[in-house]
Amino acid sequence: MKLKGRAWLRRLTIILVVLFGTFNLTSLLIGFGFIFIGMLLHIWAIGCLVRNSQLTTWGPYRFVRHPFYLANLLIDMGICAAGSGHYKAGICLFIVYFILFYFIYYRRMKMEEAHLTELFPNDYPQYVQKVPRFIPLFFKRFSASGKGFSWAVLIAAGNEITRVLRLLIYPLVLYFLFRRFSDGIFNFIVGKTSYNPFSSDIVPGLIDYQEIIIIAIIIIFSIVSLLFHKNKKA
Repeated sequence: MKLKGRAWLRRLTIILVVLFGTFNLTSLLIGFGFIFIGMLLHIWAIGCLVRNSQLTTWGPYRFVRHPFYLANLLIDMGICAAGSGHYKAGICLFIVYFILFYFIYYRRMKMEEAHLTELFPNDYPQYVQKVPRFIPLFFKRFSASGKGFSWAVLIAAGNEITRVLRLLIYPLVLYFLFRRFSDGIFNFIVGKTSYNPFSSDIVPGLIDYQEIIIIAIIIIFSIVSLLFHKNKKA
């Protein structure tokens, strides 16, 4: 399966954070906050979106033209922030991420805007004048309408349960890394640090009861996500 640039960027971000990120409680809490806000924005946007037949100007679309991509940015920033326990690691992660984000997303946003201009030649240019592309501004928004979020629209969209389960896995993985490799897996491999032992380890230095629960939840979420994905394809 050929990955889209956006999916490729998410996977690369996770790999970099897993290998080179460093973790502490503050970085985790900040990261989890961004991931949670991004996930809520994604759900809000998909529950408002009407594709192709009508220009969506309500919900988060009142404030930004590309709320999905803003949600992706917040989620990926959360992943980077969680792995920024040491400021040098955090700076490197964010620099790499923002450079790649610009090249992958900017072209995509321009293409979508051109497509929407063709679909809605009368309405979309007016919408563009009133609503920022990506960064919400208090003084620029579209006028309110009677429409809003719909659970029916969210469910009809398809793979949202799969996506939400995948998003919930990220904090679990990051918390596991915090417990075991707070100075980063790369530093552990090269011998600059050791694992983080816990007094409740079932086997000293290997795994404890909390980590078994974390791993079990990750496996369950992964299996359920795959099942939903296969059922949707069928």
